Amino acid sequence: CNKAEGENTRFVPANYVAIDDGTGTFTVQPGGTVTFDTGIPMNSIGFFGLHIMSAGAYDGERKEIRHGDVLKRFFVKDGKLGGYMLIGETDRAGIYTALVREKTPLSEINFDAVTEKAGSIVFSADSRRKKFGGTV
Repeated sequence: CNKAEGENTRFVPANYVAIDDGTGTFTVQPGGTVTFDTGIPMNSIGFFGLHIMSAGAYDGERKEIRHGDVLKRFFVKDGKLGGYMLIGETDRAGIYTALVREKTPLSEINFDAVTEKAGSIVFSADSRRKKFGGTV
């Protein structure tokens, strides 16, 4: 077994470590280590048609958007999105998750527009090519 270190330290079988995008797969030899530092806490659930998603940490400056049965809370710390809660409207939550996981500086995007309606345009053209695998 090898030791994989990160937010959750654990032991994994030797010669096989599949982490995040697979970059750790088959790279750890016996006695080696690999660092996993892109993990974040996430939750998702639905009750009687009401869907709720959350990810990251809930500290820092809070931005809240409410309209009708929808609540969006975003937590900004050190110029980055540290966490979010979406209640009633969970479409495109993966965009917010990527911003949290990748620690994207909010100064590089139009954060106010993204909190209203998330879209892949928030990522640079180079980043979109890497994420979506081709011409953007």
